[in-house]
Amino acid sequence: MAYNVFSSPLSINSVLVILLALAVALASPIHQTIINSPKVFVVGLPQTGTKSVGDALEKFSFRRPELKDFYSRYLYYMFSANYTAPLISYAQEYDILEDIPWAIAYKELATAFPDAKFILTLRANESAWLESIDKHTHRHKWKANKRIFGCKKVRGEECIRKYLDAYRAHVEGVRDFFDKEGNGRLLEVIIDAPMEMRSIKTGGEDTTVVDDKWLSLIDFLQLEGRVERLGGWGNLGLFPESTASNKAGKTWSKLQHAWDRMLNACENGIWKGVKSTVKVVKVFGFLAARGL
Repeated sequence: MAYNVFSSPLSINSVLVILLALAVALASPIHQTIINSPKVFVVGLPQTGTKSVGDALEKFSFRRPELKDFYSRYLYYMFSANYTAPLISYAQEYDILEDIPWAIAYKELATAFPDAKFILTLRANESAWLESIDKHTHRHKWKANKRIFGCKKVRGEECIRKYLDAYRAHVEGVRDFFDKEGNGRLLEVIIDAPMEMRSIKTGGEDTTVVDDKWLSLIDFLQLEGRVERLGGWGNLGLFPESTASNKAGKTWSKLQHAWDRMLNACENGIWKGVKSTVKVVKVFGFLAARGL
């Protein structure tokens, strides 16, 4: 009996992957005014201030993706399946990328983008991060937490130990990698460190007081020229600290919970579908390499 591809129903896994891939495509920029910005990867783990750094650089017209829930889940599973091409392709379209999956793919990204800069975001102490990630994993129930940290939530002594071990190992791994590289491509930012204000000269005898985090970031990325486009140092304001407050309105929290439940319901199918997709892609690549 002949096989008719048009009459054969697609599996639910295939449909999920197709829909998610479409969402990723829709989230990609079509035409944007490109300002010559250095490519930056914020490689701290969740709840270390990655969004704060992204918010800060967005003020300087760094291109930053939207619809992050869509592409981050898809790209994370592709990376977990040892298929990095989608990450590299997607990263080429933007100037600033933060959080998962970028945080755990820093080695591959450093190789693919030799001129890129990396920012390791940290909390002032492990207790602050543990408290924040505890709240986060209860608000946002993501199945991949178990793959990344060893537990879905921060509950019980064993899971607390696993989360802390993962945090320490990640920080040590990032530092060690870029220390051995020796190219000065890594900046560390402690997002909830006590605020330090510094006076800088802005012309003549005039001085302006600026948050030290701004100065470190601007110096690291050589953004001094863009400060004037924003109206001068005095217009920078305080450095964004979205993680520090950890607050959200009730309505927004309910919407976020509903959104998370919908995405999590698809996770198993997405993971299976991604693995199948990667196998198909590799087979076609193998055949193409041999001219078949």
